[in-house]
Amino acid sequence: MKPIVVIMNDALIDMVRTRWKLHDASISFVAARENTVYKVNTAIGKAALRFHRKGYRSFAQIKSELDWMAMLARCGVLVPEPMPASDGSAIQRCDDTIVSMLRWVDAKPFNPATVNSTLYFELGSTLAKLHKLSDSWALPTAFSRPTWELFSDQPSWGRYWENQLLTKKQAAQFLQFHDDAKVVIRSLKTLDTGLIHADLVPDNVLIATDKLALLDFDDSGFGYRLFDVATITHRSKRFVGGDAFTEATIAGYRSQRQLETNNLALFEAVRACTYLGWNSSRMQEAGAAKRHTRFVSEAEAAIALFYKNS
Repeated sequence: MKPIVVIMNDALIDMVRTRWKLHDASISFVAARENTVYKVNTAIGKAALRFHRKGYRSFAQIKSELDWMAMLARCGVLVPEPMPASDGSAIQRCDDTIVSMLRWVDAKPFNPATVNSTLYFELGSTLAKLHKLSDSWALPTAFSRPTWELFSDQPSWGRYWENQLLTKKQAAQFLQFHDDAKVVIRSLKTLDTGLIHADLVPDNVLIATDKLALLDFDDSGFGYRLFDVATITHRSKRFVGGDAFTEATIAGYRSQRQLETNNLALFEAVRACTYLGWNSSRMQEAGAAKRHTRFVSEAEAAIALFYKNS
C-alpha cells in the first residue's frame, strides 16, 4: 500500500504559522518520505517542519519520540531538538494531521564513499551513549514507542519471505532462514534490549563540527541493541573498507559500553531481510525493482555468512 503523505495547503500552513508564530517565516518543501518535510527560516534559526504520515505513528508515539530526542539533546547527543509551539507543546494536531517542528542541523552528509574508520568509531561511540542515556532515563508517563519484532511470524516491516518478486527458491530460502533464526534467538538466555534508533543508515547521520548528528527517529522503539549496531555494520558492507568500518564501529561502541558481538552475523542477516519486507509495500515507487535486486543479493550474502558462522 502506498504511504499516505501530507501535501501542504494554505489552510494547513496557516494553522502551523499561528501555532508556532511563524507569520513572517519562509517555508519551502524538502522531501516526502515517511513524513512530508519543509524547511522553515525563522527569526531564531532554521527548522524542519514535519507533517507526519497518516496512520504510521500515533499522537502518543510521536510525542514519545520527541520527548526522547529532547532528553538526548539535553544530555549532549546531537539530534534535531524539538521546537515547541507557542503553547509550549512539542506536537500539534492540525485538523487530521499531526505536526511537529525540529531545530535544523547544519552539517555535512555522512558519505561512506569518503568517510573513514575514525568517523565510524565516533558513530559507534555515539550509539553507545544513546543506549546508555536511554537506560538511565525514567520514561515519561504514557511513553509509547513500537517494539521491533524480528523473529515472530509477523515481523516489523512485513513477512519478507512473501515479497512478491521473490522466486519460489528464494522465498523458501528466506523462510528457512527465518525459522532457523527463531530457533537461535530462543536458545539465547540474555540479550541486551531497550530503546534503539533502529535506522542508523548513512542518510540519517550528519557530520557536524565536533560530533556526529543522528537524524530520523521515526522507526525508533524498543528492540535488541545488537540490531542497532547491525544496521550500521550491514550497510557499511556496501563500501570499500566495510570490514574496517565494522571493526571501528564495534570499537567505538565498546569505548563507552559493553557489547557482545557473537550474534552480529545473525542480526546483520535479519537487518538485510527487513528491507525486503519494507520494499514489498513500495513496489509502485520508481526504483523499487532495482532496490529489490540489491536487497536480495545483500540478504543472501548476509544469510550465507550467518550459516558459515553458526
